[in-house]
Amino acid sequence: KSETATVLIEELTKPKLNWAVVLFDLHGEYKDINQPKREGDQGLKVKLLTPGDNLKLEVPCLLELDEAKELLTNAVLIADERNPLPDQGIALLRAAYDNLIQNPPVSWKGSRCPPTPDQFFKDLMDKVEYVGGRHGYYSQTIGAVKRRLDIINDPGLWGGILSIKDVVLPGFVTLIDLSKYVTRRLIGSKFDVPGKILFAEFLRRLLKAKIDGEIDAKYVAVVIDEAGEFFPPEGSVLSELGLGMIRQVRKFGIGMVIIAQSPGYVHPDIVKQIKTHIMFKTAGRDLEELKRHVGAEPEVFEDLKTLDDMVAYIYGQATKNTPIKVRVREPVVRHRKFLEMFE
Repeated sequence: KSETATVLIEELTKPKLNWAVVLFDLHGEYKDINQPKREGDQGLKVKLLTPGDNLKLEVPCLLELDEAKELLTNAVLIADERNPLPDQGIALLRAAYDNLIQNPPVSWKGSRCPPTPDQFFKDLMDKVEYVGGRHGYYSQTIGAVKRRLDIINDPGLWGGILSIKDVVLPGFVTLIDLSKYVTRRLIGSKFDVPGKILFAEFLRRLLKAKIDGEIDAKYVAVVIDEAGEFFPPEGSVLSELGLGMIRQVRKFGIGMVIIAQSPGYVHPDIVKQIKTHIMFKTAGRDLEELKRHVGAEPEVFEDLKTLDDMVAYIYGQATKNTPIKVRVREPVVRHRKFLEMFE
């Protein structure tokens, strides 16, 4: 799947099409796509963004009031998606932020922001305690807001500037390497909160920048590998974001490539919006999920059980709902296969 995504990216960024591509890389599989496999070939033009290095969000006090409160609200909702902050908690957070900006601590010395992001979040938590107590909020609500602010107070997340027009460029791949935010375990992995916040905020700003005409590229492709980690089947802030994006993006010259082992790993409302499917060898439960979401002929699904490597069926709007069997060429650029990542 990821090698096919690499081939698509190679084609989209060629001068003839000159798309801008934004690639979210969860496991570091695409780190070498700026390097060709063979001498004489050319690697892709890559704008590498690494969280904690050259990809950080502005401390909210540097933003306009409404933008700052929207960013903080989204961040605390993502901080604990299984136990979303209730409406009264959101109201308290926003009121505390208003109070902080209107009455900044003496330690800010008349500046718009304190010297460090850490100090900003500590001061905001103090304001949550102050405003919450003054307006009669329950101690559980005050504690819930402060806990989430403590979670998002990550040194790799804040203290930069994210300007979409400067990093999404025609003919380039904006490679966002989120692998440092995957907590590696012997079995399985967990996609951490800062990575989710960066993902959500980048998508939100990308759509706004495209609508406002701030991006030079006529077309932008967003490639999301391991899409189930971003848009899980259960209801979540990120799944709602994904649904809103995928419903709107085509109107503004943005395409989305969603990569997953099975449709069952991705929110069903997002899967319904997918217009063209590229399907590889599949069997068992994953095959049954495909049958639920893709209206191809029964013979196609039977054939999927025995396909060779790098052979796929394409079905949907792009093929006028006619299943087409194709062999996917090898990528020209380097792509890290699973075992290579452990060398």
